[in-house]
Amino acid sequence: RYLAVDQPDIVHLMNYWAWCRELKAASSSHRLVLEMQCEWLSQRDRDQVARQLKVVDAVVAVSDHIASTFRSAFPDYPGVVATVGNGVDVSYFRPSEQRASASTRTRHVILFVGRVSPEKGLHTLIEAFSEVATRFADVELRIAGPHSPLPADFLTSLSSDPRVTALSRFYDRWGNCKYREHLEELIESHGLRDRVHFVGNVPHKDLVATYHEADIVVNPSLSESFGISVVEGMACGIPVVGTRVGGMCESILAGSTGMLVEVDAPGELAQALITMLEDTVRASEMGNEGRKRAVELYSWEARAERLKSVYQKLRPGTRVHVSTKIVSH
Repeated sequence: RYLAVDQPDIVHLMNYWAWCRELKAASSSHRLVLEMQCEWLSQRDRDQVARQLKVVDAVVAVSDHIASTFRSAFPDYPGVVATVGNGVDVSYFRPSEQRASASTRTRHVILFVGRVSPEKGLHTLIEAFSEVATRFADVELRIAGPHSPLPADFLTSLSSDPRVTALSRFYDRWGNCKYREHLEELIESHGLRDRVHFVGNVPHKDLVATYHEADIVVNPSLSESFGISVVEGMACGIPVVGTRVGGMCESILAGSTGMLVEVDAPGELAQALITMLEDTVRASEMGNEGRKRAVELYSWEARAERLKSVYQKLRPGTRVHVSTKIVSH
């Protein structure tokens, strides 16, 4: 109904590839853009996906990683394929004006922001933090995010990465996730009860204050299409540590805006965190460089320009003026 009334030039669909033919059938004049923020196109049934792709004019990806996996799965796709990245509000996520220097703070914080779910690698982070805690008596680990594990069918059964499929050990035979219980056992066994804090889901209006309390933002994920938390941390001028996986290999400039470590390597992760805590001058420099990179590449304005470029390729010779109507499911 919306398409018939509005007759838009562009229909931009997020993730739900199985809706493509339905949306294209409603109007033959518009161009259909499918944006992928996950690896579904390369993970789902090839014939079913290919049938939907026949009506898709452009596939845009949240990272080069997602674009690459799509191209590998569908090398003959004739439409536009482009990386548009993700965006953060760099006017909201910005360095604190009242932030004390690392050398004068009495308490230091390592922060993880995201869902408490097996693929996020929090078990690796807690193992790494146990080593950090033995070196620094004034450091705590904060985990900000809801306990919201992915269903096994959306995680272990779709991935071909053995490190991800091995996460099935955190689910029982009925598909119930026992991850939080495992993390609590790890914390107890390492004597970290007073050093690791689950702060739960943080409302968006309070999120920037949570970042401002952190010395390091860390993302130990085993699978990550983009890694929004490290970019939010960079925008706040905080050095970041991420795993060498997916989109984080693109957003983090190793040695400049933060550090990259191997997946599921607690010893290497611990050393990266220790290095940043010890070399506060270098960590501050990384935070400054991260802020510059976030503003340049990941502001909403930068993402909008990349999207406009794709739209212009689909409607050559026209000046793009975007008026949007967002229809949610």
